[in-house]
Amino acid sequence: MGASQSRDGCCGVTLTKNNEEPDVSTFRDAISTEYEVPQVLLDYLAAREEGDLNGAVACCSENVILRGPMGQFVGIDAVKAKAFNKPSQPLGRILNKLSYLPELSDSKEAVFAREFEAQIGYSNVPLRQEFHVVDHGTPRAKVSLVVFSKLVDRSRSPGISGSGY
Repeated sequence: MGASQSRDGCCGVTLTKNNEEPDVSTFRDAISTEYEVPQVLLDYLAAREEGDLNGAVACCSENVILRGPMGQFVGIDAVKAKAFNKPSQPLGRILNKLSYLPELSDSKEAVFAREFEAQIGYSNVPLRQEFHVVDHGTPRAKVSLVVFSKLVDRSRSPGISGSGY
């Protein structure tokens, strides 16, 4: 795929992959080892990367919400039709690995986030994905919320520990 071709990213954001290879080969290379990531979230990310609609759906709650710059999809049927119709955009340069955010988590919901750059048009744009997992630590764990946002000021990105970029 050349620099002029585009692919749909999560939540209706159109992303363009350039001819450069990303810094990571898969999402698994961009996971912090500081905290254990729930298996359901690993399965979700793998399914999205592979374009496995049924696998991604199996990891989500019935009332899952995907929210991004182009809008919000609520409920598994809307998410299947609007957001899971293609594989997720390959990761670009990792700014912060997928990490647990204890300050946003509680006993019912664990929150994880990652930050990376993606080429959108002719610009490298810093992006953040936040994943909320309900019933974490149990066999009923499901992804309940995915938030995809553009980072405005990378120096003020709260909550992600690690080496940064």
